[in-house]
Amino acid sequence: MLDYSSPQEQCRKYHEEYATFGAPWSPFFHEVGWLVGQDEFMVWMHTKPEVVHAIIHHIVDYEVEVTRRFLQAADGMLDIAYFGNDFGTQRGLLISPQMWHEFIRTPLKRFFDVSHDHGCKVMKHSCGAIRDIIPFLIEDGVDILDPVQVAAAGMDLAGLVRDFGQALCFHGGVDTQRTLPVGSTEDVRAEVRSYLALTREKGGYILCGSQEFIEDIPLDNILAIYDENQKTIQQTDRTRLR
Repeated sequence: MLDYSSPQEQCRKYHEEYATFGAPWSPFFHEVGWLVGQDEFMVWMHTKPEVVHAIIHHIVDYEVEVTRRFLQAADGMLDIAYFGNDFGTQRGLLISPQMWHEFIRTPLKRFFDVSHDHGCKVMKHSCGAIRDIIPFLIEDGVDILDPVQVAAAGMDLAGLVRDFGQALCFHGGVDTQRTLPVGSTEDVRAEVRSYLALTREKGGYILCGSQEFIEDIPLDNILAIYDENQKTIQQTDRTRLR
């Protein structure tokens, strides 16, 4: 039996001070591969599409209901529902856009719909180069894209803001593949300043790394992100007061 007692307690603790986010992760795209084998999953999309549809349908039925109960337990105090599936590699999608539309798009939208029904914004996680499907994620109800893996093909923040910034908020961007592990603190600060300058007047950007911070990133470079952000905010505030 699943325990839904903790969401309300945690949300009540933080809701008045912070934007609260969460939800069951629900990575059904990966779970099919874990269940039948990744190679088989990829082959079966071509050779046994009815079987793949049936497996996805049963997994998503369960996970959408779990999500609904989780959001109901949060009692209106969850601001952002957060879901994960990785659709991208460094160079493009893991499967063709056609296969994504056939097998993934409609089940994925069910999570967005139940979240909006409970008054939540939707944050969708996918690593990699997923530019080809961003218009459809927007159309289906994604509010925030996580992360912005800027080193992946087509995922530079300037291009994403230009093409999709009117409809989508971006979470990520400070490059954990190049700038943060091997760059200087000034390189990090310069990247932060460029992203803030790009989005300052438009909004729709949440500053953080393009992926999680892991052991190859010097602590000074992580601290530089937030220190530079605070300095930029203070400078902007002083300029506006003049």
